[in-house]
Amino acid sequence: MNKVVEKGIMVHSFQEARGMSGVKGLGGKVVDDFSSKVGLPEVLEVVETIDADHRQMARCSSRTDQQYDSISGVVRLFLSGGLKRSVPQIVPSNSFYHIPHLRNELFAGRNKVLIELESLFFVKKCRKLAILGLGGVGKTQVALEFAYRVRDSRPDYSVFWVLAQSQATFEQSYAELAKVLQIPGEEDPKMLVKRHLDSAKAGKWLMIIDNADDHEALFRSNDPAGMVRYLPQSDHGLILFTTRLREVAVDVATNNVMVTEESVKELVKELTYLPLAIVQAASYINKNMMSVEKYIGLLRENEQNAINLLGRDFYDDTLGFPRAVSRTWTVSFERIRQQSAVAASILSYIACLDPKAIPQSLLPTQKSEVNLEEAIGVLLGYAFLTRRENSTMFDMHRLVHIAIRAWLQDDSLKQMRADAITHLSSVLSYEDLLDNELWAEYMPHALRLLQESRNCQTKERYELSCNVGAPSAYIRNGQTKDAIKMFEHIIDIRRKRSDEDNYILLVAELELAMAYCEAKQVEEAIGIFDHIIPIVKRTLAKDDPFGIVAQSSCARAYLAANRVREAIALYEYIRGYLTEIVAEDNDILLTAEYGLSEAYACNKQLREAIEMLEHVRTCRKKAWGEDGEDMLRLEYYLGSLYGVNGQPKEAIPIFQHVVAVHKRTLPEEHRHRLEPERALAMAYYEYGKFEDAIEILDRVIAILLTTGRDEDVLAAAKEMLRMAHERRGGLFTSPVC
Repeated sequence: MNKVVEKGIMVHSFQEARGMSGVKGLGGKVVDDFSSKVGLPEVLEVVETIDADHRQMARCSSRTDQQYDSISGVVRLFLSGGLKRSVPQIVPSNSFYHIPHLRNELFAGRNKVLIELESLFFVKKCRKLAILGLGGVGKTQVALEFAYRVRDSRPDYSVFWVLAQSQATFEQSYAELAKVLQIPGEEDPKMLVKRHLDSAKAGKWLMIIDNADDHEALFRSNDPAGMVRYLPQSDHGLILFTTRLREVAVDVATNNVMVTEESVKELVKELTYLPLAIVQAASYINKNMMSVEKYIGLLRENEQNAINLLGRDFYDDTLGFPRAVSRTWTVSFERIRQQSAVAASILSYIACLDPKAIPQSLLPTQKSEVNLEEAIGVLLGYAFLTRRENSTMFDMHRLVHIAIRAWLQDDSLKQMRADAITHLSSVLSYEDLLDNELWAEYMPHALRLLQESRNCQTKERYELSCNVGAPSAYIRNGQTKDAIKMFEHIIDIRRKRSDEDNYILLVAELELAMAYCEAKQVEEAIGIFDHIIPIVKRTLAKDDPFGIVAQSSCARAYLAANRVREAIALYEYIRGYLTEIVAEDNDILLTAEYGLSEAYACNKQLREAIEMLEHVRTCRKKAWGEDGEDMLRLEYYLGSLYGVNGQPKEAIPIFQHVVAVHKRTLPEEHRHRLEPERALAMAYYEYGKFEDAIEILDRVIAILLTTGRDEDVLAAAKEMLRMAHERRGGLFTSPVC
């Protein structure tokens, strides 16, 4: 160790940043922080933190792995400087330090950026670098951490900090530097500092020029007050700038410009890499001293915010006058209107749809296909539409979509919505929507149009609602209340125009009843079922699919309302005639039989419920397989019925199968895994296999204590564990919360 210190050998080691997860008994770091240190002086030893746990240290999937970049980058830098370095802390040093900010002990991340700075300065021998980014994203913190790292690891370098926020702060920084460097003379401190650092006697140095955001103050070519005039130049000197302005970054560092912050990348992506929008965003953020995250939040919050932001003027240095993104796009929209009326009409029509995944088949028909393709070509040429590769599907960027809607204004947009409703109601039919793939393509556009035209009470809108099954789509999207309102409106109109046995009216009434069930409004649902079931039995054949679905849904509603005997009677009626006309593995028949087993169980007819469910289980295995999630849910219910019926021996193998599959497919804390395990423990207990029950319950309780959820379940598990220990005849110690 003495030889290492004497010869000034530099040691660079790595440590893990994250604790272990997913390994039983290991919840933190395997080794302590800085355990890799060998106790050398700070200048001789650097410990690098790697974003990995103990298993991942020095294990990289490929050369493109981010960890490989981090580790190899440090190693390359280490080797490039040689194993022997001078040690100014051990020998007298002529280095000076002027860093007015304290080190941020909470600084984390950005390791890749710091390594890149080190590489550019000390390996690639760049003399000037610039960190570019919007305000509030951490440019100064990166520069500060880099300054302290250079001070600690390269003691032959002096480190200076200059604040270039204004001419006054620049002059103040240089005056302080003159004192730190102990430069004699009565001249302007700026010139004294420059002359000293230009000379070889100043040695090696790093200067941070922070907040260089005023291009005019930096580059006053004919003004002695211009800051760049006083920036030192030396073969031994390095300068790192931080700035918000790309113009400044490029002028001071040419191509050596780094954009470090993830939020900026997110913003640029949100603006779809549109240069004008990016420049406007930067101008707005700088002017209002706003963080990038705040700007992104405003942009995404609602459409009006986006319109306001896009309409804000910013000064264009290139053209010499104010501009706004929306105004620029408006000029393009007007040019399209002059160039192609068809393209303009398509543009306006798309403003009423969802901007993503627009099928060409939904676009308004034209006199010829040539006219349509030419119009699409115009919009693609302006980049207002993009065509998905090898498809007839188009996308429009959200901001362009918003700008078009603002361009159309309220009156024009209302008229366009009315026209779009008329077109869609003629294009889409109920039969089309039976095709799930077609439904997935059309529904986002139909729903958006219907949602935004609620005040448009026209025949076409009503027909569109009926034809495309929009209320059903609301249910699929979890918008049950909206679906109910729409169904009620449709039915009200249909009843005025149709007889009570009109098939379309019956479909709408059934859909409304099912929506009521989804919303837990069971009594309202039953009221509709009591009205339509007699009509179904009177007007439709026994094997009509609609009639079967209606009666099965009614039976389920009876069961939900605890009208168990009525549910059993209706399920038995349905099963009776279905067994005569369909195979035993028919999906509708098996669904009815499953419902009947539930009804039997509610009526405490457990033997009949189990017998029915065993039959369903046997038939379902052919389609679902043994390990499918639907089969596992069925088996869990079947095992529970055996348990309630006092048949733990029959329940155990069923629960064992469910638990074994979930052990392979679900994390140990998943609720769907814990419930069958607890049920298996109960079956073991009832069957007298107390050791097996205790083993499972210990694990379940440990997980519940860790996750801190389901207090009632935890209490029940503890009580069962206590009873199992008691029945086994051993001592029981309650798990500590």
